Amino acid sequence: MMWNKEFYFTIVLVIFAVLQNSFFVHFAGLEIIPNFVFIIFFLLVYFDEKNGYGGVFLNAVIAGIVFDLFSANYLGFSVVIFLVLGLIT
Repeated sequence: MMWNKEFYFTIVLVIFAVLQNSFFVHFAGLEIIPNFVFIIFFLLVYFDEKNGYGGVFLNAVIAGIVFDLFSANYLGFSVVIFLVLGLIT
């Protein structure tokens, strides 16, 4: 049952990453686009008490890979950033 949560988390991240890179780009007034992948990742890590460090690591890897696939960064760069920020919280 644990994998259901990560599966839904991945689906939600992909949907918001597509929206962020295709739809919300046209509404950026000052060329500031909110990072929905990071917002969803932060909310999940911050409000989920029972996850522990293993859950934070898995969520950081999923969110980082999804964000890297939809951006121009190197693959793995956002994984490290999300992992550090997830472990700080």
